[in-house]
Formats: sequence, structure tokens, C-alpha cells
Amino acid sequence: MNAIMHMPMESLWTVIQSLSIKNKRWLSDRLMEDLSQSKEAVETTKKEMLDRVVAGFTDIKEGRTHPLNELWEQL
Repeated sequence: MNAIMHMPMESLWTVIQSLSIKNKRWLSDRLMEDLSQSKEAVETTKKEMLDRVVAGFTDIKEGRTHPLNELWEQL
């Protein structure tokens, strides 16, 4: 179910508190999975950015560059 519910956080907290232990554990597991996936996505993005920065520095070090005025002409 992908319904989006709009309610104040206090109301949401009240609903969560009313859940049974079994349902709280289920909800907790789903939240932890979601957080884990989000963290993995952020870590992947950070790694990709760092890889691109390292590749750029490697290109500079090995002379694979273009004069800055060529860039300005293209813009």
C-alpha cells in the first residue's frame, strides 16, 4: 500500500504507540530496511563522486586536459 497519509507527527506517534508489540516490531523492521537502503544509496553516490574526482585528477596528471578558453568558447 503506497497511500500517502497527511497527519501531524503527534497523531502518527499516537497511532504507533497504540500498535501491538508484533506490529511495532514489523514497523521497526521495515523502517530499518528503508534506512539501510537509503544509506546504501548515499554511500554509492559518495563513492561515485569520489571516483569521478580521482579520475579527473588522474586525467590532469596524465595531461588529458583542454585549454580553459576552449570551454568558454563552447559555452
